[in-house]
Amino acid sequence: IGTEAAYDYVKSILSEIAELFPYEYIHIGTDEIAMRDLHYEKRDPIPDWDNCEVCKAKFAELGLKTTTEQFYYFLKRVYKIVTSLGKKLMMWNDNIDISVSPELPRDILIEFWRVAGPNRGPRDGCSMMRFLEEGFEVVNADYPNTYIDIDEYVNWEKLKDWDLTKIPADAGDLSYLVLGGETCAWDVQKHYAHSLYTVVPAFADRTYNLTPVDDEESFCRALTKFALGISVPDGTNIFDKYLKSIVMTSNDCEVFSENCDKTEFRELLESLTDLTPPQERLIKAYVSYM
Repeated sequence: IGTEAAYDYVKSILSEIAELFPYEYIHIGTDEIAMRDLHYEKRDPIPDWDNCEVCKAKFAELGLKTTTEQFYYFLKRVYKIVTSLGKKLMMWNDNIDISVSPELPRDILIEFWRVAGPNRGPRDGCSMMRFLEEGFEVVNADYPNTYIDIDEYVNWEKLKDWDLTKIPADAGDLSYLVLGGETCAWDVQKHYAHSLYTVVPAFADRTYNLTPVDDEESFCRALTKFALGISVPDGTNIFDKYLKSIVMTSNDCEVFSENCDKTEFRELLESLTDLTPPQERLIKAYVSYM
């Protein structure tokens, strides 16, 4: 985006996006990125910006010596385009060096997911709390607590006590800057056939309700009704009687509890009526595992 031709090209794309989607923000990504010369022959999995001959020439002309300076140049150019379109800019956090006060507009909405990985951005002194201290508004997408793609991340014991204003950092008086949370799901996982229909509404509750789930039985009955429809008999808790947990993200799809009566559960599922398409898909998934 260093040349005017590239700038105009990016602006034309973002202009189309702005017309198609009548929303307040345009999310520009920026996680795990690296600039590189498309003609560069060495195709490293995570190429170093210093290997980009086009980038090096432009940055030398501008006197931009560090990767952070170069990234901020790019970011400010995109920010100018987005705001000229009447939109606000939203982005992932991990290429901003928040260990020091960055010369960036504070109306950029930061989606925090982690401190940058090794060789993928600034690390020392970076945290979600530092963004809040610098006055940025934040969406909390902290990956150990919000990612539902594999077992190591979200589980019900963590999720039921999760407070997006306190984990991974206690925002305290700056809690008003944490606008919300986001659950993330990458790639295509086999368990999505059942997991999305319970963990997403459970996660949504945790973003609106900042108190821990104390009455788990009532929570599970409400979630049962949400997942399987209005014809579920009142008081039914499928997570206590039939299923292992609310959050089941293993691709082995072993979803049933040790004492589950699968015949009884199947009869319950087949008795349900007035179903929405998502409820029908969830029931089909449960039956396919029996």
